[in-house]
Amino acid sequence: MIELFYNETFLPWIVVVGFCALNFLLLLFVNGKAKNQQREYNNRLREMDKKLRVVISGSLGVGQRIISLEKKLHSLENKQDSMEKNDVDFSYARAQMLIEQGVDVKTVAANSGLSSSEVDLMRMLHEHSRQGHVAVHS
Repeated sequence: MIELFYNETFLPWIVVVGFCALNFLLLLFVNGKAKNQQREYNNRLREMDKKLRVVISGSLGVGQRIISLEKKLHSLENKQDSMEKNDVDFSYARAQMLIEQGVDVKTVAANSGLSSSEVDLMRMLHEHSRQGHVAVHS
């Protein structure tokens, strides 16, 4: 039997079979490692998918909140514009009333929030309209 191992034709076959067995074992080892890595990558992918879903849902919530805030801002801007217009209308009405009562320009400006130039112009228009009204009745 020892002579079989030393046989020149049998020895290369033993080497080939041993090499194949070693390659098969190496292939099994590499395949096991690859399956472990695949499982690990799949787990990571599931974790990242969960995190991404959380981020997306948060982003949608923030987007809806921004839209809501933009609507409120637009509404407040409209109210502010309306209030400013009412304030200006009130200032001119107040100034007109004071001018008609004969109050001086500085006092009218101080009480109405208008500039002295605006009040002076209103006073001149008031005097002009009074003179035109008086001329028509004369």
